[in-house]
Amino acid sequence: MGDAGRASTIDQLVEFITQHHWNYELAYSWCRAVAIHGRLSDIPTLIDAYQAYTNPVDDDNDIILIRIAQVIDEAEFSKFDHIDKFANVDDYRTSALEHCKTLAERYGEDVLFFRGQPTSVRRMARMFIEPAGPLGMSLPSWTRHRFEASTGIDCTAMFDRRGVFKPLAAAAIAEAFLDSPAAAQYRDGVRYFFGHPVP
Repeated sequence: MGDAGRASTIDQLVEFITQHHWNYELAYSWCRAVAIHGRLSDIPTLIDAYQAYTNPVDDDNDIILIRIAQVIDEAEFSKFDHIDKFANVDDYRTSALEHCKTLAERYGEDVLFFRGQPTSVRRMARMFIEPAGPLGMSLPSWTRHRFEASTGIDCTAMFDRRGVFKPLAAAAIAEAFLDSPAAAQYRDGVRYFFGHPVP
């Protein structure tokens, strides 16, 4: 839904999230869709959801922080992907929202984000060619999902049968895309689903 859903659909999901549904797995799916959309104004709601689903039994709600980091931070291993890097949730909230404010001042209030910059299909492709640092990509499956849904390009070959990331195969697919005439049709800051702009 985050890939193909219209902005009005995402607005409905944000409203559902604020109700802190008893089915936390469903709520996590909504949070994922909202994060894929990439709107900075939704980050406070995602932080609220993380806090609402905190419990002493498990740390499953940490996935929400990982989703937030994938929206607002371009670092491969982001400080925003785990609460342990902060004194408490309020400290996390203050830091994350200050970071969002900086992004909004730099790029604009209404821009959609992926990895700390305006969403860009060409940038997603380049990430497979130039993984940051010696550890490579932290979440290649997330980037593959975003790139594949945006372009409709089959990216199955990026992973082996066991689900292990194959960086050379991924780079080959990305390079073929960037070298093709199709790459020029994708505008930065616009979401796409199988090559079609999503309003």
